Amino acid sequence: MAKVTRKAAVTRTTRWVAALGLAAGLTAAPCAAAEPADASGKSALDEVYVWGERMLFDTEESGAATKSATPLRDLPVSLELIGEQVIDTTQFNEFAPVLDSFSLASSTPGERGLQEEILLRGFTDTPFYRNGVSDSLGALPVHDLANVEAIEILKGPNSAIYGPGEPGGAVNFLTKQPQFEAAHSLQTGFGRFGRFRIQLDSTGPLAEGSGLAYRFIGASEQADSFRDFIASERRFVAPSLLWAPDDRLEVLGAVEFIRHKMPFDSGTVAINGRFPLPDGLFLGEPATGDTRIEAFTATLDADYRWQPAWTVSMNVNWQETWLDGLRVEPAEFDDIEPDEPSAILVRELVDESENSRVFAAQLELQGDLSTGPLRHRVLAGYEYDRIRDATRLDVSDSEEEPFEIDVFDIEYGAPLPARFPEEDVRENIHQHGVYVQDFITLGERWRLLAGTRWDRFDADGHERVEEIRFDQGSDDFSSRVGLVFHPWKPLTLFGSYSESIDPNEGLLPGGEPLQPTRGKSVEAGLRLRYPLMKFTLDASVFEIEQTHVTTEAPGQPGFEIQTARQVSEGLDVEASLRPFRLLQLGLAYAYTDAEIRDDPEIPEGTSPTNVPRHKLVFYGLLSAGLRNDDDLRAGFSYVYNSKRQASLDIEELGVKLDGYSVVNVFASYTLNSHVEFGVNVSNLFGEDYLAGSQADLLHIVPGAPTTVYGTLSLKF
Repeated sequence: MAKVTRKAAVTRTTRWVAALGLAAGLTAAPCAAAEPADASGKSALDEVYVWGERMLFDTEESGAATKSATPLRDLPVSLELIGEQVIDTTQFNEFAPVLDSFSLASSTPGERGLQEEILLRGFTDTPFYRNGVSDSLGALPVHDLANVEAIEILKGPNSAIYGPGEPGGAVNFLTKQPQFEAAHSLQTGFGRFGRFRIQLDSTGPLAEGSGLAYRFIGASEQADSFRDFIASERRFVAPSLLWAPDDRLEVLGAVEFIRHKMPFDSGTVAINGRFPLPDGLFLGEPATGDTRIEAFTATLDADYRWQPAWTVSMNVNWQETWLDGLRVEPAEFDDIEPDEPSAILVRELVDESENSRVFAAQLELQGDLSTGPLRHRVLAGYEYDRIRDATRLDVSDSEEEPFEIDVFDIEYGAPLPARFPEEDVRENIHQHGVYVQDFITLGERWRLLAGTRWDRFDADGHERVEEIRFDQGSDDFSSRVGLVFHPWKPLTLFGSYSESIDPNEGLLPGGEPLQPTRGKSVEAGLRLRYPLMKFTLDASVFEIEQTHVTTEAPGQPGFEIQTARQVSEGLDVEASLRPFRLLQLGLAYAYTDAEIRDDPEIPEGTSPTNVPRHKLVFYGLLSAGLRNDDDLRAGFSYVYNSKRQASLDIEELGVKLDGYSVVNVFASYTLNSHVEFGVNVSNLFGEDYLAGSQADLLHIVPGAPTTVYGTLSLKF
């Protein structure tokens, strides 16, 4: 998390966005010289706000890649950043559309249609972090951006400092912080399909000279959908309080609560390898009502600079999530008559409830020291997580009560079948992590980053339906090392090796506990910052291998084996330039060749679901003055995703989701210092496409049609 002093707190928001490197070239940032603050807390040079501007390359920094502010040109890792100005101007209030429009990562339809899954370099289940603290535990709803200042996308394994996770990368949300300068805004928004949103953001000092500043953010939203019978409702509040009595100590307390309700939506289905149903057709039952997800998070963060070069940080985090609701799950087709046409879909009724309670604590020490000609930036930390989960599933018997529906002749209102206990699990998990890292400056041209982390994982629980008790544990190291070379000041060359670890729960056929899934990555890349038209280029090639992947043991229900591997190789390229002051253009391309190997059933070389081999992003950002400087900001994004695997069921491997292209346009106009208008048009040309698969050919999510959303913001 960024370290804030009381004097610098006024400009913390803009400085954080600038300091994070603007790796995707998409952020409106303060263009300030890297000069120390004076006694008033202001930079020696005035800050000039420009749309999409990059700072001088040697002043760009990232605070997430190493957990300490490090110049981007010195980092042997790849990352992207989506900044506050893009979030505000595009009017996307959820994470997924922002990510899809301005990043080489991809969102996929999450489980239950209410949650997010992110694909990075061919791997799903990407972990989320909030200011560097895990935000992936429990049944979390989609992320609302009301309290998000910037989004970092870290590519490749990050277990060496962040702990267990997938090897494709991680997403870190930087939240908005209290400011010592009063600012208040009220925004209302209206859109297609009955969407209405109201959002409040208020911050300022509690009392002059007290060292206390507050921030309160709240949002309420409701909307219908292009899907029949699907309407959503969301409530969000995020109060926070900052205490900074002097330049050495800061204490931040923050709370966040979100409630999201909408019916479960399984999407559409494939029939004989085709998708003949209307995009809006709902295959559940309106009588089942909403599924509710709630999440409460409380954080206490303290930073103390006990010497000019050394800082001690402590973070305590409590999170509790709830999920409950009825849902109708497609199970199989019983009878298909293409000439009728008729297709009888057998369904199950599932009553699900889940509660998760997470306590997490971190203690870190970081600072600078020298050993002869070498300069070191050292990080050492300890992390403890305690997770308590309770999950219950009651499911109907599809053989006794098939709960059928003809998808070509829908008739809702069938009696809801009886449900029977299928799963009732109580689980306790304890995780300990100890990590060290050293960033070494080797003269003017070379940098070395090395770190390792030891994690201990213990889980015990009770499955009450089958009366099964389990108790397992594992521990392992994950490390990384990277080297940076500066042959020429505008150019950076880097290479890295990194590892990941992700614990598994379950048993091998012999009764032994599953081993953790492990990942290894090799990456090489370059960064170029050339002053002519402010041209930037980031490019990297990578190879990631994930081993000990779990799959069902053939002929042994309830057990798993770990022979499978997933290998992902690819190329990421991002470029941007400013042909003239008012316009910035950007182009990004990702080639991802991901394959499943050594699986006992899936053929060698099959791609994981939802992974596009090619993704292309092209964007333009315009800043112009009509009445005042830069009062009009506008832009567009063009996104192309190639074909994707729809299912890993052995009988469905031949079905692919077609590639698609989507164009989004957006603009904002500042009438005066108090009034601003905004508009967003998503899927401008009404592309008819399938967004992805939730699991198989019975859970395919159609993409949204053209959607218009407008806002009015009042600032005071």
